[in-house]
Amino acid sequence: MSPSTSAIISVFSLGLAALSGVVAQDTLPYNFTLAALNVTEPNANSTGAPLVLATSGALPGLRSYVTATYASAGFTGWSELGLEGGVLNAYYQDELNVANATIIESGSWMAYVTGDVDVSGEQYSVVESEGAEYGKLAVNGDADSWSLCPHSFGQPKMAVMYEATERFCYAVTLQVVPLE
Repeated sequence: MSPSTSAIISVFSLGLAALSGVVAQDTLPYNFTLAALNVTEPNANSTGAPLVLATSGALPGLRSYVTATYASAGFTGWSELGLEGGVLNAYYQDELNVANATIIESGSWMAYVTGDVDVSGEQYSVVESEGAEYGKLAVNGDADSWSLCPHSFGQPKMAVMYEATERFCYAVTLQVVPLE
């Protein structure tokens, strides 16, 4: 597809989103947490299951994390997230360490990396629908392809996958819960 055709499609899509009462933002003026709301079964609350960063591996000077449920991973110290220009970052409780969300593709875990490496892509946004209590985290405009799946690397946990390819997963939306 040519760049001009792509631009026309993007403008058309933005126009349709505006008409339907959906607003997408690639920068938020506040920090937030994420919660996974099950879209196939009843939920215990309107927010969903709290999500945290859980360790998934390490190399010298580099640590990797996946987004997992608090119930499966416990408290990890990564207390809040921020979104600026489509780049998603996690901030550690000491406010000195930052983890960058990695570029996400179909069948990949929602992951973060710390260290001297640029892995982030400008692909995240928050989609807000008129009347909805919380915005939904989206990748390239898609907020409806998230799942929670068993993640067995390291300590077993339930982690977030985009366009799930694993078995035993269930569909969720990732709600953006503002921090006060």
